[in-house]
Order: sequence, then C-alpha cells, then structure tokens
Amino acid sequence: DIVQIGDTVKVRVKSVEPDGRRISLTMRTKERAGEPRSRGRKKVELDREKLASLRIGDNIEGTVTGIAQFGVFVDIGVGKDGLVHVSELAEGRVEKAEDAVQVGQTYTFKILEVDSDGTRISLSLRRAQRGARMQQLEKGQILEGTVSGLAPFGAFVDIGVGRDGLVHISELTEGRIEKVEDAVKVGDKVTVRVLEIDPAS
Repeated sequence: DIVQIGDTVKVRVKSVEPDGRRISLTMRTKERAGEPRSRGRKKVELDREKLASLRIGDNIEGTVTGIAQFGVFVDIGVGKDGLVHVSELAEGRVEKAEDAVQVGQTYTFKILEVDSDGTRISLSLRRAQRGARMQQLEKGQILEGTVSGLAPFGAFVDIGVGRDGLVHISELTEGRIEKVEDAVKVGDKVTVRVLEIDPAS
C-alpha cells in the first residue's frame, strides 16, 4: 500500500550492527517516530509441511506477487514467496520481467531449488513451459528449429523443448554426404520432422 519495488525512498539509519550484516532503517520522520505503528497486514506463517512436500523438478502453480530488476516473486502457497530469476522467465534474453509475466497472474513453474527452512525457493517459468512443449511433441510432426551443434554422426537441432533433437547424418539430405558440415552449419534455421521421441532419454 505504501511502496512498490523499484521506488526511490528517503530513509534514516536507526542502527548498524558492527559486522555490517544488519542495517536497520526507517522511513518515518523523527516527529512521528514516537507514535505507535499502524497495524499492517498479518505476516503469513511458513507452512513447513507444504514446504517439505516440494520436490525439485516438480511443476507447481504460483501467482506472481512482485517484480524486481533481477526477477519475480511468486506465491506458491507455502507462506514464503519463491523467486524466478530473470534468466528463468523465458527463452532468450528478457530485458524487463514485465515483458514475460504480470503481477497477479498465475503460471506453472518448475521447482529448481528449495531448502528446509524456506529461505531459498528457486523456480523457473521457461523450464516448465519447455516441459509442456515436450509433452506436446508427436511422431511425424513438422517443426522449425535451429542447428545448435554438429557431430560426426549428425546435427543437433534446438526445437524449443529443452532438449535438442538429433538429425542423424543419413537423415540430413536425400543423397549421401561425407561430412555433416556439407549439409548444415551451426545457426542454420531448418525444418525437421519428428521420427521418434524417447522421454526416458
């Protein structure tokens, strides 16, 4: 109700611990410092049972509660917000988090890291979306992709599902070729057809 992430505010230093690990500040004026504080929103208790049930790699629904320069905060219902680093919001470079998500919107996130006391809950939006796209792949499907790597036996193609597909050297062209480099190079945009999907590998 009073401040937003990114606001520039005037503060007064109340105390500094000798080791510098804690700096206590106030935004109240000296005249108002003696007045009783108005009661704000009640602090949400950490739900340790729900926290303990979180598993790395699982997908979870969450609502964006705040946006910062380095990422976004997400309420996943455990009493402590998770953090999605800006690099985990979408494929490619994200200039501003607002370009990828909106406060108040609910998305599916993948859990990357969680510690037992809930001080660190790391989430990823792009990896959850990749997983969803992987599940939508079908044999025979035609896709656009980018050659991401070359090997003597074929070319790897990024089709945006979190795992590169392999085009075997025998599937690169109609005719026979000696080297993969004779057919494609890294960075080429290509059209590919899905021959096989093995979720286990």
